Amino acid sequence: MNPMSDELRFIYTPLEVARREVWKRWNDRKLKGRIDALFQHEWPDFLLDGPKAILARNIATPNMELIHFFDLAESSALPPVVLEYTEDRFTPKNQEKYFLGKLFFYGGRGRKGGQKLSALRVIDFNAAHGKRLSQIHTEEGEPLPAFHHRILSRILPGAEKSMVDMSSWVIENGNKASTFYARYLSFFICHGVLFENFILQYEEEVFTREVVIPAIVQLETLLGVKPLIVPLCPFANENDPYWKYYPEEAERVVSENLKNDGLPKSIRKTFSSETRTSRRGQDVLLRSVEGQS
Repeated sequence: MNPMSDELRFIYTPLEVARREVWKRWNDRKLKGRIDALFQHEWPDFLLDGPKAILARNIATPNMELIHFFDLAESSALPPVVLEYTEDRFTPKNQEKYFLGKLFFYGGRGRKGGQKLSALRVIDFNAAHGKRLSQIHTEEGEPLPAFHHRILSRILPGAEKSMVDMSSWVIENGNKASTFYARYLSFFICHGVLFENFILQYEEEVFTREVVIPAIVQLETLLGVKPLIVPLCPFANENDPYWKYYPEEAERVVSENLKNDGLPKSIRKTFSSETRTSRRGQDVLLRSVEGQS
């Protein structure tokens, strides 16, 4: 087995194993007590009434990734929770944040096998750069988090009740991942299962190797067990921008609002003119924002 496979094996737990193990640990009072003693937790309310399936994203939005997460949560028989960090600052060079500002709607595959996409830019990237996500408004004046939550409530009715903004917790715990990450991952010892892909290539490799893996090692050393982390997306296509795309139904929802809200013509033009066959690779999509107003 090569080193990459060893690292993946170390980080992750298979879904079925995690499903059983989280309940075993939930009922282990000694283990819970040790976590409390080491990290002096004031547990967030959503973790107090039983284990949860958890996804952490800047803003909860009904893209393919989140829809897939809700399916996995159902398979795990755990209530889903989406943790948000809306006080993070926007930069279009971050893939997740870029796709919050420009939505790509997936229409399946064409006759030649290419992806059919339409796109809508909902914010002014230049004006948004460096602002907190909570401070950004769409070009029609709606707060960006509210815009995504509204679409979410239409695509997955009731899913908006699963959202928890962790911004205050992050700030109170140092506002820097290297400072709080072990404490954060301790949530997934007894109280929940984290669904995530920690990338071991591109710019994300540094974060995985320098922050994530050391935090897991620390927890295993102190507690004798690792946090329960299940891959969110298959390893074979975990980097595919497809996971950030939206279903066609979301395009209809947004289109209805464009027609009904009397929005600027420039937004309507963006919506109607950006249908393209997908160009593979997130680097191509990210470069497309350079110089964009």
